[in-house]
Amino acid sequence: MRILDIDLDLFLLSYDDNSHDREDNVNDPLFEGDVRKFLEENCGLNKNNPIEGLLVMEHHEAYHYWERLIKENKLNVPFEVVHADMHSDLYINGHAYIMGELLHMKMSERVGFNREKMDCANYLIFALACGWISDLTYVTHFGWKKNRDLQPVHFKDWNTESGFLELKGYDSKILKNYSKFTDDQPQALTIDDEIPFRTIMMDDYKNKEPFDFVVLCRSERYTPKESDSLIPIIMEYIKVK
Repeated sequence: MRILDIDLDLFLLSYDDNSHDREDNVNDPLFEGDVRKFLEENCGLNKNNPIEGLLVMEHHEAYHYWERLIKENKLNVPFEVVHADMHSDLYINGHAYIMGELLHMKMSERVGFNREKMDCANYLIFALACGWISDLTYVTHFGWKKNRDLQPVHFKDWNTESGFLELKGYDSKILKNYSKFTDDQPQALTIDDEIPFRTIMMDDYKNKEPFDFVVLCRSERYTPKESDSLIPIIMEYIKVK
């Protein structure tokens, strides 16, 4: 099964990985025609045949939605995710907990993780750690800067261009010096199975298979108020149940 996971900040004119305050965000949204072109020509969506999904305010709410679909036997694990976003949401927030505790647990036990450790910047790491995602495509903004967005520690051979994510667990004592990880690359105590990963610019992405569910996140902290005008347009392609 396949999920299209969209963040509203993808549809801004300029790439911005620093703005965290709506009042100070002066970025302009794309024109309606450009947004519809991406949804229809790049993602293969059709407003006359909307796909089941949900509008969320913060992006980690997508995890809760997927969890609900799984419990309702509507979503089979593992599933493919196409993450269309200005940010990867694979950040190291909560790294001491994720790599020092969670990744040492059995896969079947991880779904009981401490929800307070999850946020809009790292929820995909938790979904990966729980074994939910079988394949991840990151469709990003045309102005994307990879060096500040992808964390080498989460990739095979510490290489963000390896084509595979590879979550690793470490001794909690070592994690106190996490800032030096990229240089030292210490030995991992646990290594999860590889997950295929690719990054594609939004203009280059061409979907070839239908999606089963779509999530749209408003991401108020990362978008100007003007971008809200795009929400009803995007929601024409999503059927909320």
